[in-house]
Amino acid sequence: MANRFSGMHELARHITHDTEVLDVAARTLSSILRSQRDYCEGFRKTSVCTESHRSIEVSEQLIQNLGLRARAFDKRLRNEIKLVGLPCASRRMVDLPERISGLIST
Repeated sequence: MANRFSGMHELARHITHDTEVLDVAARTLSSILRSQRDYCEGFRKTSVCTESHRSIEVSEQLIQNLGLRARAFDKRLRNEIKLVGLPCASRRMVDLPERISGLIST
C-alpha cells in the first residue's frame, strides 16, 4: 500500500507541474494573440493575419482545455490519495489508546 501511496504522490507532483506549464503556455498564446491583433490592425485585414490568428486561437484553446483536464485529474487524484490514507489514519486512531497508555505508564 505504501508503494502505491508514494507513487500517487509522485504522480500528483508531476500533474501539478504540468498544470503550471499549461497555464503559462496558455497565457503566452494569449499574449501572442493580443500582439498579433495589434500588429494586424495596422494593416488591412489580410488572409495571412486572419489564418494565423485562427491557428493560434485553436492552439490556445487546446492548451486551455488540456489545463482544465489536468486540474480535474489533479483533484480526482488528490481525492484518491485522501481515500487511500483513510484506512491508515483509522488504524492509527484504533491504536491510539494503547499508545497513550504506553506513554503514561513509562
